[in-house]
Amino acid sequence: MTEEEHLQLIEGKLEKAIEGIKEEMKLNDKDIAQLQELYWENYSDFDEYGYEEYENRQQMFNHANFRSRNMKTLHMYKRMQDSPYFARVDFVFDGEDEPERCYIGIGNFAEGKGSMPLIYDWRAPISGLFYDYDAGRASYVAPAGIVEGEIVKKYQYKIKKGKLIYAVESDIKIDDDILKQALSMNADARLKSIVSTIQKEQNSIIRNEKDKILIVQGGAGSGKTSVALHRIAYLLYRHRNDLMASQVLILSPNDVFSDYISHIMPELGEENISEMTFDDFAAKELSDVAACERHYDFLEDVLVHEESRPEYAKARQEKLSARSCKEFAEAINAFVFSLEYELMDFKNIKYKKLEKDADSIADLFYNKLPDIPLFKRMDAVREYIVDEYTTLTGHEFDDIESAIVKDKFEAMYRTKDILVLYNEFLESIGEEAVAIAENERRRVGYEDVYAMLYLKYLLCGVGQGRQIKHLVIDEMQDYSYMQYCIIGWVFKCPMTILGDKEQSVDSEKSDVLNFLPEILGKDSKRIVLNKSYRSTVEITDYAAAIAGINGIDGIDRHGKAPEKNIFDNENKMYAAVADRIDEELSAGKYETIAVLCKTQAEAEYVGDKILENIKETEDDEESFKVTVLNKNTDRFKTGVVVAPYYLAKGLEFDSVHIVNADKTHYYSDYHKQLLYIGATRALHSLDFYGVGEACGLLP
Repeated sequence: MTEEEHLQLIEGKLEKAIEGIKEEMKLNDKDIAQLQELYWENYSDFDEYGYEEYENRQQMFNHANFRSRNMKTLHMYKRMQDSPYFARVDFVFDGEDEPERCYIGIGNFAEGKGSMPLIYDWRAPISGLFYDYDAGRASYVAPAGIVEGEIVKKYQYKIKKGKLIYAVESDIKIDDDILKQALSMNADARLKSIVSTIQKEQNSIIRNEKDKILIVQGGAGSGKTSVALHRIAYLLYRHRNDLMASQVLILSPNDVFSDYISHIMPELGEENISEMTFDDFAAKELSDVAACERHYDFLEDVLVHEESRPEYAKARQEKLSARSCKEFAEAINAFVFSLEYELMDFKNIKYKKLEKDADSIADLFYNKLPDIPLFKRMDAVREYIVDEYTTLTGHEFDDIESAIVKDKFEAMYRTKDILVLYNEFLESIGEEAVAIAENERRRVGYEDVYAMLYLKYLLCGVGQGRQIKHLVIDEMQDYSYMQYCIIGWVFKCPMTILGDKEQSVDSEKSDVLNFLPEILGKDSKRIVLNKSYRSTVEITDYAAAIAGINGIDGIDRHGKAPEKNIFDNENKMYAAVADRIDEELSAGKYETIAVLCKTQAEAEYVGDKILENIKETEDDEESFKVTVLNKNTDRFKTGVVVAPYYLAKGLEFDSVHIVNADKTHYYSDYHKQLLYIGATRALHSLDFYGVGEACGLLP
């Protein structure tokens, strides 16, 4: 049978399976309708104990579950109709003479329950043969144990809309030509699945199940985020009885990035997983204390003022660094210890027949219940004393009486205001207190947000009942020691942590790998990805030269060298940028084009200038749009995007244009980090534009 005939056979079986599922769903829907009709006709006659009603509801529940499973399978099969499989491994099991052809796709497909799969899910144990082995001896771990044998041949396929584009025999590794072809495709508004081009070092991360904390340090374009998401899809597949998509959380850098990665899980056959920024989490946890400045607002404020008010900008950066470190956390620990005695004012309690002297209350507080967080401890003391009273008298307080008693115990705290206590802490170490405005919503700057949350958790404890069973942290380099301490308290679950220390958006770079094992425990594994798959060799090398880093190995995919363009005024600069974008759009070369700059304010101005210049040359003004990303943007679109660096992190674009890249605007080590972040967003083309004197940070 030829490859084309085999594909036609599989397509026919898929179509038959889809029709079968549709028929099953029709019958199931009919059963549900009958059960509903039965319920409304007979519910008044159901037995008084509720057994019949329970049985009816249980049947409805089972039918609903059946429908949900069928919908998921139907969705997968329809997606597989476009491209049923992308690889094949011919494997001779030990003890057998003939090889078994194992086709690999995005999901399992068999003709019936108990039948041998015609296509194996890429996450199945046997599929690891394709990713991990060359032709020759190989093995994989199945539920029954280690299976050994020999790989005779490996094939890769390109199938589109049910038609075979090519079939390539690839005896050694995933064919470089196929990989380069996949990488040379244009970017779009969504992160792409990489199941057909997963590399061996990436596969070891995806299928790692033994390490509770997996830390991936990878350079720009190494596929960190894709690998992390495919790892979650793999874990959901392998542990489908114990792990649900709703129990996985991604801490992402911003809402644009969340949208960018949102379709990957459905594409891999899983439900979408929850995503949020850590700033949103902190703001919610401190909502009863004060409004919190977000990281992007802090960055915007610092970058906007770095030239007009350099001392102010530098002071905020230094304060953030100082209030995020281990020493500051230890100082808060010491302060909370001192509050054990300074915060309390024990008094005799007398309410009706309930009496307890201050010394007895203090003894319970310090000696019987010392391990309960300070702000929760008096509740425990009160419950102990009230239980004792109820046992002795047989009297139970009603709700109003209980509230009166609680207030009497709570009055023994000098204050329970977190912001007031945080200010007391700052003053105790010689720092200026956070301003508290009268009759206004209290607000705290970003540099104090996580220190204050750290203090709150020490005093109040961490809320229980969190159902997260796996946490993914992206852009790990942008989290501080203080933040990781909080993460370690809140999430007692396995984690996948990924990032690149060279891509920090804060002024002071820190290698989080130095302190993560201390906070999260010794049972963590660090993996380094040094190969870049995103950009051309020219862009990869240029970006590495900006950052002054070595050891990045790129795919041998070439394109034009990055260009530096200097003009004598900004009007000429923006006209040149607009001309270049117009050229790229007219040629239909690229789907995503980015213009990057330092601040949101600058992005708004740049967007207007580019649109102004483009409209002078475009016949159809309505055909061209510029999207300026801001902190409220929650959708990533194709076309021309203008954005500050901190909102472009994690995204990739066919072509990147960096404006104002001159000596006036870029001159510090921090600016070097920003230029590196911008340069590494580009897949195929990268250009810099400036006014006056060239930027000395560029090669």
